[in-house]
Amino acid sequence: MKREYELNRRGFVKVGALAAVGAALLPREVRGAEMAVLPELPYDFGKLEPVIDALTMEIHHGKHHAAYVAGLNGAYEKMPDLAKKPLEEVLGDLGSVADEGVRTVLRNHGGGHWNHSLFWKVMAPVGAGGEASKKLGDAIVAA
Repeated sequence: MKREYELNRRGFVKVGALAAVGAALLPREVRGAEMAVLPELPYDFGKLEPVIDALTMEIHHGKHHAAYVAGLNGAYEKMPDLAKKPLEEVLGDLGSVADEGVRTVLRNHGGGHWNHSLFWKVMAPVGAGGEASKKLGDAIVAA
């Protein structure tokens, strides 16, 4: 029998996403300047179609990436001094984090947040620039 407080994977992601959105909506002085925030996409969810459909983008950004942000903020709550450092610095010095559980959360959720934040920036709708150089484009086509 399933208890009310037990969450399945979908429930966990939903709660994490809601927590991340809630944290992002709080005034800066309430949530703290150091808390991670889910970045807005620089384009609409459907702008990458037909390569990536809008629903996939919406789920991946609003649920998957939001869960990374929520997990990272949970680690920051346990070790607030880390939240004062740039995420790249925290990730580059994980060996200095004595608490193995927090270190794992930082690696997985902090790394996931950082990777996805970069991912949204390097992808662009067709015609919005970012085309490969001729040499790289030719190599890609040849491969």
